Amino acid sequence: MNDASNFVHALSSESNLTELDLVLRAAWYLRTTTDQTSISAEDAVGFLKEWSLRPNINITRLKQKLRRSPDVSFHGTGGLHLPAKTITTLNKKYLQLLEAPPPKVENTLLEAESFHSSRHYVIELVRQINGSYQFQLFDCCAVMMRRLAEVLIIDAYTFRSADDLIRDGDGNLKMMNGLLNEIKSGRTFKLSRNAPKFLEDLKLLGDTAAHSRNYITKKRDIDEFSLKFRMLIEELINLS
Repeated sequence: MNDASNFVHALSSESNLTELDLVLRAAWYLRTTTDQTSISAEDAVGFLKEWSLRPNINITRLKQKLRRSPDVSFHGTGGLHLPAKTITTLNKKYLQLLEAPPPKVENTLLEAESFHSSRHYVIELVRQINGSYQFQLFDCCAVMMRRLAEVLIIDAYTFRSADDLIRDGDGNLKMMNGLLNEIKSGRTFKLSRNAPKFLEDLKLLGDTAAHSRNYITKKRDIDEFSLKFRMLIEELINLS
């Protein structure tokens, strides 16, 4: 969960909210971000005061309003019990504000803008490759680099209606070894002179990251291969 600032900003932007509306929303926030199913009126009022949303609330008058409201169950000095209908309504309006925004991913290995016209899963793989490098998750990065190449190879064969060449006897798509063997045959298309070697190096990088019990991929492993990787992906994206 994020802090309350986004939620508070949304409330402060709604000019038509009554005192009771604000209290119910404060109770919903406290209920949603804690393990409590019942929030005291005092706690809800305290939240509004803390964030300067409504600094002066007469708690006696408020409790009278709460007893008459159909949007909350309130008895005596007990807590505020929000009915399911109220929770559902407030969830739809505010729940997304409590979710932490995704981190901003930089163009660490690939230029994301170059893939904007690509298929959505290619765009997402590029984002994960850049993000895992940015946050120093180098084993993850290496595996995703290999996966992107595999996806683009499959797309290249599918685009040419030749994907039967990269399927086994059961109709399943072949693993990287099978893809490499078919590409090297040159039956469907030919890669540039260095591309097959780049693919072999990428397979080693990705396989080591995915399967080695003792070796942890280092930043330099990615860096030393980064130019070859970009050249390889540009060639594969043009084929697919």
